[in-house]
Amino acid sequence: MRKFYIHISILLILFSCSESAVDEKKYSDDDFRQIIIESIQLGNELNFEAAFNKLNFCIKEAKEQSNVEYEIIATINFGLLYHKFNDREQALSYYLTVLDLINKNGKEEFLNAVYNNIGIIYSENKNFEEADSYFRKALWISQKQNKEERVAINLINISNIKKGLNELDSALFYNYKALEILEFNNIENFQSIAYNNIGEIQLINGEIKASNSNFRNAISLELKNGDQSNFGFLELNYGKSFIQLTNYDSAKIHLEKALFYLKKMNNAEALSECYYWLSKNELHAKHSNLAFVYFDKSLAWKDTLLFQSKDKWISETKIKYELGKIAKENEYLEEKSLLQRRIIYFIIILSILFIIFLVSIWRTRNKNLKQKNIILTKEKELAKVLIEKNEVQKLKLQEEMENQQKLNKIKQDNIELELEHKNKEVVSKAIHLMNKNEILSFLYNLVKQIKIDDEDPNRKALEEMSLSIKNNLNQDKDWEDFKLHFEKVHQSFIKNLNTIHPELSPTDLRLCAYLLIDLNPKEIANISNISPESVRKRKQRLREKMGIESTDSLEDYLKSL
Repeated sequence: MRKFYIHISILLILFSCSESAVDEKKYSDDDFRQIIIESIQLGNELNFEAAFNKLNFCIKEAKEQSNVEYEIIATINFGLLYHKFNDREQALSYYLTVLDLINKNGKEEFLNAVYNNIGIIYSENKNFEEADSYFRKALWISQKQNKEERVAINLINISNIKKGLNELDSALFYNYKALEILEFNNIENFQSIAYNNIGEIQLINGEIKASNSNFRNAISLELKNGDQSNFGFLELNYGKSFIQLTNYDSAKIHLEKALFYLKKMNNAEALSECYYWLSKNELHAKHSNLAFVYFDKSLAWKDTLLFQSKDKWISETKIKYELGKIAKENEYLEEKSLLQRRIIYFIIILSILFIIFLVSIWRTRNKNLKQKNIILTKEKELAKVLIEKNEVQKLKLQEEMENQQKLNKIKQDNIELELEHKNKEVVSKAIHLMNKNEILSFLYNLVKQIKIDDEDPNRKALEEMSLSIKNNLNQDKDWEDFKLHFEKVHQSFIKNLNTIHPELSPTDLRLCAYLLIDLNPKEIANISNISPESVRKRKQRLREKMGIESTDSLEDYLKSL
């Protein structure tokens, strides 16, 4: 939500002064007033250095002529100048300086403006307690001076602080109080701000109809006064209230009006918010396509805001640098003569010290040379010893590294031999299972071919033999035996496979194990008691499950695990 803090100043100054020098003479109040007006114009033209120089000149001449009033006015506007390009710390420094000047010279008529502007700086820095304190001081001065317009302004600023502290009832109270004063004294300049503030709080509190009415009043007053500076923000709030009233057609009309005025201002933040509410309105009206278009524009203006913030930061940094540079140049000019004297004294002292230093060097030169020669000789001897020691250590280290490499190679060879031996055991176990299954399959088929009568006394024995052979062909038991040997050699293979491919079945895991030890389809078929064609089909299904292309080697992938 936009907060309309209201500045009070003697003359609003953006940045100061003309680069042309002003003639050396005494200046009247009209002359000082003209200098300040010129600085405002230069500030509007973004001639910051010239504006700065104008104000600086005004303060200097006012001090020389003991014109406290215009010294105060120029200093206040210096604060406004820094505040304009967001250097709040420097602006606050000027306001506090002028506050001392006002209290020292009893110029109470300026206190309202200074207290009010200090309060705005604290409020912008989210220090609401301190801001509230200064706004109340400004209010006390306005009431004491019986300036009703300023009283209303101070009340509006206090209401914004209360809103920032989420004390909405207090914020409403101060806005109504300000509005009452403005209406009673027929002061229309700030009534629209009061109505807008009241409308925003009512919108938060869910008092939609009352909020809508107050936004309408604010817009009417802006139109009457011919001031369109806040018109875009007022129309934006008015449109939002219509959305809450589900009057989407009216909401669109006023949001589009807001868009028109905000585009003139090129306010990226407000434009982004306006497009967002247009998007929200179109969603309520069930125009989703248009809503997405507005939402995209809202995001685009947010991006623009980021770039503007970056450019503004660069511009402000540059201005701060330039103004700081000017201030330093002024200090330099004032201290130049003193610095020159100090330089002369420093050169004399330095010359004396240099002479003493040369004499001292001359006296100690021979002694130092002898000592250096002795030290140099010792350093050479020490360096020779260190070199010899390093050579011995280097040879020893090289020998240790060679021994370690040999030891590592022996260990690696042993590991490879052991792995090869265990692989042979696994393959041997697989071949044993394959041979066993071949023999049992042959015997089973042979027994099946024997035909005997039901009354033959050997029939029962033959059936038991057939069943026993069939039970011994049980591949689950064979797999468990084989698995024990396999996991001793390839300990983490099946675990890794289950982790990467949890969708694999026990049959798939067996096939992966057989492929890992390089069994061919025929050998796998014999172990699994199936046909080689079935093995090929299982292998194809396994590829599909694991997402392996036909051009890639399944065996190489399994070995990589």
